[in-house]
Amino acid sequence: MQEWEDQFADFYYFVPGRLEQTGGLWPLRAGRNRAKAVYRVGPRQIECCSMHLIAQGELELLYGQEQVRLRAGDAFCLYPGRLYTYGAVPDGSPPPRLMWVAFQGPQAVPMLDALGFTSQRPCLVGGCGAHTLKAMEQLLDTAYSQTATGGLAMELLADLYRLFGSMGAGRGGQRSETDWLEACWRYMETHYTEPLSVDGVAARFGMHRSSFSTRFSRRFGLSPSRFLQRLRMEKGAMLLRDTEDAVTEIAYTLGYAELFAFTRAFRAYFGCSPRQFRAQNKNTI
Repeated sequence: MQEWEDQFADFYYFVPGRLEQTGGLWPLRAGRNRAKAVYRVGPRQIECCSMHLIAQGELELLYGQEQVRLRAGDAFCLYPGRLYTYGAVPDGSPPPRLMWVAFQGPQAVPMLDALGFTSQRPCLVGGCGAHTLKAMEQLLDTAYSQTATGGLAMELLADLYRLFGSMGAGRGGQRSETDWLEACWRYMETHYTEPLSVDGVAARFGMHRSSFSTRFSRRFGLSPSRFLQRLRMEKGAMLLRDTEDAVTEIAYTLGYAELFAFTRAFRAYFGCSPRQFRAQNKNTI
C-alpha cells in the first residue's frame, strides 16, 4: 500500500468499454486502505455510486443533517450528487480499514435498493459479514491483476455481481411476504414454458403447496395453477394466431410433453381445440 498523509491505500481505476456499458453494471474504481487517526474525506460529491465496507475499526459518516457512527461489519454507500463527509472517529477509537468499489449502470441504484440502502439512509448496519468481506477481497485481487492491462475482464464483472450476491444472500430471510410472493410471480412468468409445476414452485421458495397457494391467491386474486395456465394458454393463442408453427410444435414450446395434454388444456380454457381456434382467428395474423 502507498502511504498518504491520512492513510495507507491502494487505488484501482478502470475504463469500461462498449461491451461493459451494454450491461447493467460496471465498476469504475476500487480500493482498500488502512486509515490513520487523522483520516477524513469530504465534504464532497461523486458522480457515481460507491459502496464501502468497514473491515476493522470505526468510522463517522455525515450525510445531509444526519451523523452516524459505523463499526466493523457495517457498510455505507455514496450516491451521485449528494454531499458526504466521513472519517476516523475523533475520540481515540481505532481508525477504520475500508474496502470500496465505485460503479455505474442502470442497475446501480436498483441493486442498492434491493440490498437495503437508500439515498436517505445510505448505511447498512451489519451489512458485510465474513462472506461479503471475502467477496470484496476477491474483487480487489482481480482489480489488481487488471490494472496492468487497463481494461475490464469478465472476471471483474463477475466478482462485482458476486459481491452483491453475497450481501443479498445474507438478507434473504428479511424479505416481506409481498416480496417473496412477487418473486414467485416473476419466477413463473419467466419459466412457464418449462415443465414447471405448482409443487415445484412452492418447493423452490421453501413453502408447502397448500400454504403457498392460499397466500398467492390472497395476494393476486388467482391461484398459482390458474396463473400458470393463463400464461401458457395466452402464449399458445398468440402463437396460433401469429405464426404458422404446427400445433405439436406449439405444445412442446409451452412445455407440454405431448400434443394431447396441450389440446385438452386449451379446450378447457378456450372452449375449442387449438386447430379450431386458429381457423377462427387466422384473419388476425
